[in-house]
Amino acid sequence: MLVDKSSSDKLVMMPVAEHATIWSVVSSTVVRATVEPKIPSAASAGQLQKVEVGRVLSWEQYCARAEQEGGRLPTTAELHDASIDVGYDQWTPITSTDGDQETGRHDGSQRGKRNAWANIGPRKYQIEFPIWGLDDSTHPWKHLTYFFVAMENSDAEQDSASSADVSSRSGVFQLKRDDHEWVVDTGIRHEINDKWNMYTGEVGIASNAASAAEFKFAEDGRHIQYLGDEFLGVCVNCHQFVSGASCNLLRTKNKPAGRNGEEWVKNSNSTVSPVENQELVLGFGKITYDAWGKKPQAHDSIGGPDWRYLMLVDKSSSDKLVMMPVAEQATRKKA
Repeated sequence: MLVDKSSSDKLVMMPVAEHATIWSVVSSTVVRATVEPKIPSAASAGQLQKVEVGRVLSWEQYCARAEQEGGRLPTTAELHDASIDVGYDQWTPITSTDGDQETGRHDGSQRGKRNAWANIGPRKYQIEFPIWGLDDSTHPWKHLTYFFVAMENSDAEQDSASSADVSSRSGVFQLKRDDHEWVVDTGIRHEINDKWNMYTGEVGIASNAASAAEFKFAEDGRHIQYLGDEFLGVCVNCHQFVSGASCNLLRTKNKPAGRNGEEWVKNSNSTVSPVENQELVLGFGKITYDAWGKKPQAHDSIGGPDWRYLMLVDKSSSDKLVMMPVAEQATRKKA
């Protein structure tokens, strides 16, 4: 549509070089993200970058976006060092650290000191854990359409850190399509809390390996864990092991980390197949089978007729996903 220049509905151009293009299903359901914030070491001091997102987000969405940018949410010390001050009462998402001066508000407290916000106005750098930070609502004190990302290392330092890290992360892999798109975590969690399951993790597809999600086979060698939340495993929705059926990241009730989702086997070409139907492999593309309705995907199906998502495909499909070891990715990036 066409809107006035001052409208909050305006669209902002984001160059692909600056922001990996991500496709995901948009849901009106209230969601919870569980992307773990990176905790800075005592010696680290991030260089802040201002990132324009065009709208107000929740703390978890900001945290996920910071990860996609290759950094993390800043600390109050980093805000202070950068002299961040908008001149009026506004709050920005941060990474909480010991010694922060708190207002005492904790009605939105989350595990691991998540949902921390710092004032960048008159109450400079005081922090709180407010309930309004759990969603993407706009308020007079929360209406900035940008936030700050701390970039901890220079390119040379990052290459060195990545090289050292590869040796200690044996078995970690990313999932790539034949057309060089990568599976990413959108940072969105859909609450279920029914008799069987707790929540799902929504994934998307991106053109940049730097933002790709990381996985590994669990200790049993059969279940695939997502490293951003090791309770999330790769499942086949409604156990419909047919070509075109959707898959997901799922946490089931009363199951430990490494035991969620289906059992998978690795093929010689680095694809993965469900144990229940090894004629199919994991892929990412247009869903053609409604796993819930047990019928061809249609307008009344979850996701609609044009839903692109994690799925099962034939072994010859161009939509198949291939396991790419993180060590190989680090070598490719340095080259």
